[in-house]
Amino acid sequence: MNIIEKHSTWQNLKNYKAAGGVMAYEFKENYYQIFVLLNSVKYFINLFPLEFKNVTGISTTNDADLQDFLINFKPVIDANPPYLPTYVDFPNSLKTGDKLQFHESSRPDSKGKEFVTCWAGSGDDVVNHVIFGGDLIAIENEPNVPSKTIDIKFDPIFGEVWLHEGYAMWENAGFGDYLSVQAIAPACPLQPFINKDLVLDGNKVKYSLGGPGTGDYGFSGIPAPVRNHSNTGSWDFNFNTSQLTPNFTNTGKFDIFTEDKSVNDFISRLPIAGTTYSYVMLQSADSTQVISPYFIRIKTYNISNTSWKIWMFVTLYRERTV
Repeated sequence: MNIIEKHSTWQNLKNYKAAGGVMAYEFKENYYQIFVLLNSVKYFINLFPLEFKNVTGISTTNDADLQDFLINFKPVIDANPPYLPTYVDFPNSLKTGDKLQFHESSRPDSKGKEFVTCWAGSGDDVVNHVIFGGDLIAIENEPNVPSKTIDIKFDPIFGEVWLHEGYAMWENAGFGDYLSVQAIAPACPLQPFINKDLVLDGNKVKYSLGGPGTGDYGFSGIPAPVRNHSNTGSWDFNFNTSQLTPNFTNTGKFDIFTEDKSVNDFISRLPIAGTTYSYVMLQSADSTQVISPYFIRIKTYNISNTSWKIWMFVTLYRERTV
């Protein structure tokens, strides 16, 4: 945004400040430049100290205006310096008339990391640590099977993975069939042998009130906290530090479960019917990080109880593709 500068008078500056403008000042080589920012306009005057009163072009009210500023306004500004917005003058190459040209990007901005854009029809084989070694994103539905799923997982040893958007084709789907895509927190892995600090409350995993070693289970893998939107959970979790803390007052923001739980619906009940003859773009302006052990689940619902197929690929930003 360009800011317009206009020379003004001391009285007008006070009026602009009273109208909601922001008053500030700078001391130049031999004068105060006092200004008010209001509606993208910088109204200013130059007031000279007494020792410079014979400067050419000085205002006839300079001395009185300066004293008013020094006594009634400068102390307030010095005690509470105002926030001054930064105005940027964009080069003409980024302008079309009065409009600015912008390039929108969904590429993640993780400091110190570089990402490769790739298109993939599978996730990773996280057991054998093979990039893109997972099952193909292709589902063949059949009569008397109401739904089928494919899970897309990414191995954390290969760095960050961000999901951008997807593309799908299908064949011979019936009216009423549909597709859903979710981010899943997997069931918490437990074992009954060591570090037995945990107990179960139904399908929820909690820390034993008796303290360490007084529970029935210990973790046998990485737990995946699920957001408790009513803030009545049994755990608190910091995604930045991966710090998991038990909450004994049932005011936590997270819970941990012994069954898979959806934490986000990317696609909810997308109707599928007939046959497509080209890929349908499931467009997004954003990208979402897939953090292990969370994963993506694609699920088809065969409401028509017929035979039909669907296959997909996704756009990813990855640190590594090989």
